[in-house]
Amino acid sequence: MSNRTVNDVVADDVALREQVLAPYREHCKYLRSISVRSEEDSVVATGEFSVGESYYIDSTGHFNAVEYNICYNQAAYYLIAQSIQHQLLPAFDGWTIDDFWARQLGDVLIVEFSTMFQQQINPSGFTGELTFGKSWEQPATPTSPPLVAIETKCRFWDETGGKCQGRALLAVTNPPKQAR
Repeated sequence: MSNRTVNDVVADDVALREQVLAPYREHCKYLRSISVRSEEDSVVATGEFSVGESYYIDSTGHFNAVEYNICYNQAAYYLIAQSIQHQLLPAFDGWTIDDFWARQLGDVLIVEFSTMFQQQINPSGFTGELTFGKSWEQPATPTSPPLVAIETKCRFWDETGGKCQGRALLAVTNPPKQAR
């Protein structure tokens, strides 16, 4: 059962954020701070990001789709962890934070992903917002395992008018037995 109250804000938990980002190489930890709030039918994370140096290409001078995906992943992992810890999404009822750590890398999957860049974003400092909307538990069927599905929206912007947005469908496979 959710303990969620509309407009509750969960401040940045630095220790949790550091643990969420632990699997990333040091130069790929783009999420600098993040807070979470609950809304009527969603949970929203707003964070500050910085891409100091691209890990895979010479600098393009702007935030690109690969970096969008990494920033999205970092915010999503954090938002899942906070959703479990603070019981913000009914789809994670019965989960513990240890259940999440066991599934963070292997069981959090992007099923569908789309982005649209409207204006270049300065990668050295920008803001992002990730929204978890509709979520549900899908029981096992003869052809697929059980999972938690989450419809998400994400947008990034900077102070000079740079902006982009996207949508993704997340699936968290292998939910713990006590949560089913």
